[in-house]
Amino acid sequence: MLLITILLLQFYMDFEIYEEKSIRVVLEDVTLDTGIEDAEGNTTSHGYCEPFKKKITLDKEYFENLPFIYQRELLYHELGHCALGLNHVEEEDIMRPRVYSTNKDGSNWKYLVNKMKKRYNDKTK
Repeated sequence: MLLITILLLQFYMDFEIYEEKSIRVVLEDVTLDTGIEDAEGNTTSHGYCEPFKKKITLDKEYFENLPFIYQRELLYHELGHCALGLNHVEEEDIMRPRVYSTNKDGSNWKYLVNKMKKRYNDKTK
């Protein structure tokens, strides 16, 4: 949970969110079948946001076995829904569903965060 707390703080700093959002992140054994296939034919989601409850649920086993760069992207994706009100997009983006956009070495992370910031800022204008 310490990692999640650190990532939440980083997210709030990245997006200059200073007011309390009170979003809970829960790790539990959960599998959600979306019925929508990804490129590999999978239909499961490993995290979801309940905006009215201000709650994010992440599949515990899946999350704990991901490399850090993908843990970060999964959490930022769900925070994009819960904290920023962003929807899915199809291009290379943190908000692209079920496909990680971060390079394996993490070299494009800043680009992806800046792109997400722009979408959020455009939405709030």
